[in-house]
Amino acid sequence: MRVETVHRHVVGVILFHNIYYANYGQVETRADADGQPKRCTLMSMSRRTRRTVSGVVVAAVLGWLVLASGLLFPHLWALRPLDLSTPDQWFINWRLAAIRKDRDLCRAVLAPPHVVSSPVPDAVASEGCGWQNSERVISIAGARVSVDKLTCELTAGLSLWMIHEVQPEALRLFGHKVAEVHHVGGYACRNIDGSSGERSEHAAANALDITALTLANGRRISILRGWPTDGAEGTFLRHIHARACRYFPVALGPAYNAAHRDHFHYDRGAARKCK
Repeated sequence: MRVETVHRHVVGVILFHNIYYANYGQVETRADADGQPKRCTLMSMSRRTRRTVSGVVVAAVLGWLVLASGLLFPHLWALRPLDLSTPDQWFINWRLAAIRKDRDLCRAVLAPPHVVSSPVPDAVASEGCGWQNSERVISIAGARVSVDKLTCELTAGLSLWMIHEVQPEALRLFGHKVAEVHHVGGYACRNIDGSSGERSEHAAANALDITALTLANGRRISILRGWPTDGAEGTFLRHIHARACRYFPVALGPAYNAAHRDHFHYDRGAARKCK
């Protein structure tokens, strides 16, 4: 998926480049030195000038893609530390990325009552599997979320989603908050399903597959059974999944493919896909 993402970004830059020249390659000026209307095109520029303009456009778009992903200089762009209690924070990807390798900041962000967790020792990557700056999660937003290992960054994203999207929507539709989040594991040393050798974000404890949520009154909402329905359960699941795209670069559910018909896959990797 990461390779596909790079390809999509490169194609996007090329398309932007072509559209830019198609729309702005010809500019009308008021008059020349003799007072006559004159048209100036980019093709009339010198080859050196055209290359400079082209390079600036491509560099600007590529630079924005990298910065928007939160992968470059996250500490410089975080502006202020992530606050789990504040909804709709600007530059959320940068703020989340800032805690990726900062254990002290991680502990400051993942604090009760929003999150109950404890740090786990790093495991040096072996054959593409391992984890850094990860947490053993017990509960998030008052709901039991028992996960042996999740990266701090993913835990923070999951916390924002639970606090500001899941719990308010559950209370609005059902009159009860979520008491437990069911999943099929976070860390797993394996490849992406259907890939030819590319490691999944699960192999870095940077992904979680959620299968169901249980409300405080004992009602269990299954993604497999609830998603296709038109009632409150289907509405709830589709709403919270759509809102997850803000916190997870990859957010996949039943609408993506048959392999995800029974769970939500959320990760904080380098890919970008929301469906």
